[in-house]
This record gives sequence, C-alpha cells and structure tokens, in this order.
Amino acid sequence: MGELSAQAICKAFGEKQVLDRVSFTLREGEIVALLGVSGVGKSTLFHILAGLSSPDSGAVLLNGEEVTGKAGRVSYMQQKDLLLPHKKIVDNVTLPLVLGGMKKSEARAIGRQKLEEFGLAGTAEKYPAQLSGGMRQRAAFLRTCLFGGEADLLDEPFSALDAITKRQMHVWFLERMEQLRHSVMFITHDVDEAIFLADRVLILAGRPGRIALELPVEAPRPRDTLFTASERFMEVKRRVLSALSQPEIA
Repeated sequence: MGELSAQAICKAFGEKQVLDRVSFTLREGEIVALLGVSGVGKSTLFHILAGLSSPDSGAVLLNGEEVTGKAGRVSYMQQKDLLLPHKKIVDNVTLPLVLGGMKKSEARAIGRQKLEEFGLAGTAEKYPAQLSGGMRQRAAFLRTCLFGGEADLLDEPFSALDAITKRQMHVWFLERMEQLRHSVMFITHDVDEAIFLADRVLILAGRPGRIALELPVEAPRPRDTLFTASERFMEVKRRVLSALSQPEIA
C-alpha cells in the first residue's frame, strides 16, 4: 500500500472558500480518522484525494508521485454501500475486476474466495437486499479492496449501522486491517469510533476548513472493546473534545 499526501490543498465553490491549505500525510499501513462537523469540507477533500475533482491550488502525492486530478489510483468507498440491487453479491464485489478487463469467470472465482476471507461465505449468490447491514458493509469494503488502489478512502463507513452491529464491525475491521495492512483514511462524526480505530486523529475545522488538530492515539493494534475503557482512550478523548469545543473550531 502507498503513502498519500495532501499538500496545501485549497478549494472554493464560487465565492465560498471550502478548504484552505490542507496538508497531511497518510503513511503506509496507517489508519487515520478525519473528524469534523457537517459542511466543513471532508467529502470535498476526499473527492480531491481520489482524483474525482481538482483543487484550486495544492497537490496530491502518492508515493511521492503527483496524482492531482487523476482518478483510479486511490480506492474510495462512499457513505452508502452502493451495492447494485439487481446483481448478486459475488458480481457486486468483483465489479472492479471485470471493469479492469478480467474474465467474469475468473473474477467470480476470486470473489468467492475473498467472500470467505471477509466472513461472507454463503452469500455469493444472494442479492444485497438479503444481507444484513453489517454484511453489506463488509461486501462494500471488499469491493473497495478489489479496486486495487494504493490507499483506501472510506466516507463514514459505519454510520448507517446500529450501535451493536457497529461495535462488531469495528473489531472485524481492525482484524482485517492487521491482515491487509492497507493505508486507510476514513471520515467520521463519532469521536469514540475515531479513537478506537485510528492510529492518528485529524480534526478538519473552520470556515474555510483547515487541519486544526493532529493527535496520535499511540495504542497498539489490534484493539478490543476494553480499549474504550482504558486511561489512554480517555486521555485522547478529552483532548479531542477539548479541541472541538474551541470557538475557532466551530
């Protein structure tokens, strides 16, 4: 997996400045959480990082190579799972392989194997409506992984899940990341989720949006749910909540 860097990203829509000199680096194999209030520019930033839109100034680097405005180098999972309702799960998750030129039969063979690895054995011939919310999210994440980008961007990947399913998915996600070692950045509004999953937490704040805080979690992975009761978790949470309460952050 790759190292993804934003360098002084600025973006405006008309006269409204949305992002102002946003800079950070997602290191290889790292998980970074991006926190911020609604409308601060998180999704706009992800569109730029994924090459779906271009900044007004600044650059996006992947392993030192400029990829600003170039789609297809970074995997991007949007907030909704966006599984195609008329396609079976195996065909949903292998869509990136088929679009990349692989024969459907070969893609399906890979898809069936990966479905088992992702805890989705027995779902290959089912349709999205037949799966639980957690299973749909696993399938969507598998499709993102099969896209083959050098870094993964996840836009609120767990926000649609109920609290119990979300906790289960958090533990599952960290277990998968220990095996995959992907470089991942994800958007969330959930402070606990950010701290539990991430190696670092970034807060995007202000009008226009800037990186207002970069805070390392400094806890080894994988983590279990007991981590949320630890002194380190509480310390990081206090610092994040303190930063979010500052007038200039709002």
